[in-house]
Amino acid sequence: MTLEEYRIWIEDLKKVPITEASRKEIEKAMRFSPERFARSKGIGEQEFSDEYRADRRILHTRLLDHEKIAKLKKRKVEELPFMYGGHRKIARVCVCIKKMQNEEQRAFRSRYKFYEGVKYNYSYADGFMGEQDVFIFDERGGKVYTTPEAFEEHFIDIREHIINQILDI
Repeated sequence: MTLEEYRIWIEDLKKVPITEASRKEIEKAMRFSPERFARSKGIGEQEFSDEYRADRRILHTRLLDHEKIAKLKKRKVEELPFMYGGHRKIARVCVCIKKMQNEEQRAFRSRYKFYEGVKYNYSYADGFMGEQDVFIFDERGGKVYTTPEAFEEHFIDIREHIINQILDI
């Protein structure tokens, strides 16, 4: 394998959908020895190792995200009652339509990732200073706060999602 073939191989692994076969190929890439490869090709060991570590981090994150998505899709999500501000509310179900990493500054769990195709509970609430907030329940039942604009961009209500699936058939 040449250096150019290695780079093409890694770029393909970064883009391929994760299946059982591609998972094994990614795990094979994770066991790859950059030092041995660099020595055999006569290139700078340190520079190539740094490049490999950056690529490996991306592949490792993809594997972890795939495992988390599989676990999140197995859980049962349904409307549930909860108390907020002394009032009983019902958390509805929504589906993430575009991957989102929460960057809201006042969120208790900032930088929480929401994955495409996974169901979550959500509710609208009156926020601070008269603004409206949306909080989405994570897999442990914790509230992750976000803005209504970000919610509308990345999520769709389950009822609307089911209607869209029926109309697409």
